[in-house]
Amino acid sequence: MVKMTKQEKAVLYFEQILRLPRGKQTSRKYIIFDRPDGLRYYIGKSGAIRIGKTLVDSVSITDMRLPEIEQEVNEYLKLHPDTKQDFKKV
Repeated sequence: MVKMTKQEKAVLYFEQILRLPRGKQTSRKYIIFDRPDGLRYYIGKSGAIRIGKTLVDSVSITDMRLPEIEQEVNEYLKLHPDTKQDFKKV
C-alpha cells in the first residue's frame, strides 16, 4: 500500500474533515482552500501550510498544525478506510 504524502493528508483534511471549498487556483505551487472569514489556506507540494488573505501576506503554520492534521487524518482513515483509495489530491 502506498503511503500518503503530507500534501495529500493536508488536502484530505481540508476537503473531507473541515469541508472547506477549494479556492480559485492562482498558483501552480499551492492548492488553495477558502475559509468563510475571507482567509485562505495554501498547501504546498511538500505539505507546507500557509494562511492569509493572499499568498504574499500569508504566514506559515506548518510547524503548529501539520502534526495535528496528520494525527486527525490517520484517525479519520481508520474509521473510513475506503476514503484513502478513492481520494484524489487534484
